[in-house]
Amino acid sequence: MKINEFEKGKVFICDKNPWLVTDIGSRVVIAIAAREGWMSGPPYALSEMVFDEEDQLACSQPEG
Repeated sequence: MKINEFEKGKVFICDKNPWLVTDIGSRVVIAIAAREGWMSGPPYALSEMVFDEEDQLACSQPEG
């Protein structure tokens, strides 16, 4: 995926796992693992992960 395909508050797939976008920068996407029961926030009870330009190439839109 490219940076312009990510949307804050939307889910994407990376390494077969769902991630929820919490913020988008000019070159990075910040997301948390989309896990049942942990999704009330912000603030979220999960650590955020930074997806740089190289990581974004391995991401995809969820099917359906």
